[in-house]
Amino acid sequence: MPELERLVLDRSTETDCFAVATSYADAADSADAVTRVVVDMEGRTRLDVTVEVTDVGSMSKIYVAVRSSGKANPDLATDTDWSRMNRVANVDISSGIDTSVPLVECIAVSAVGRHTLTLPVTNRYVSAVVWTDVEDGKGNVYMYRGS
Repeated sequence: MPELERLVLDRSTETDCFAVATSYADAADSADAVTRVVVDMEGRTRLDVTVEVTDVGSMSKIYVAVRSSGKANPDLATDTDWSRMNRVANVDISSGIDTSVPLVECIAVSAVGRHTLTLPVTNRYVSAVVWTDVEDGKGNVYMYRGS
């Protein structure tokens, strides 16, 4: 049976909007920004995260930070159960040492639609923290376990 994308965060109802935050730390403290489902990635190395914008409102950006865990039962509300994904920001040519920074994807939003990010996964479980720049944007977040 083929894999299907899973709804992991619904912020599309009349009273729900995407969480507003100024940083990952602020967003991770908001129950409205953390996905409601832990996705088991056993045997998989790639994750697709799709943000479906159903009402743009006045938002112009959506931020997505995927986090992963190797713990047996990671708690969505406990930030220390999760590791943030990082990317190389700079490599010092003389020493060969790289500087890594947390990976936060920023999606520019100007219309209703779907935006998909494809990311590598190294731990067994994943979740995401999703926030925006203003309070009135609505939509859903889906995850799909790739190959």
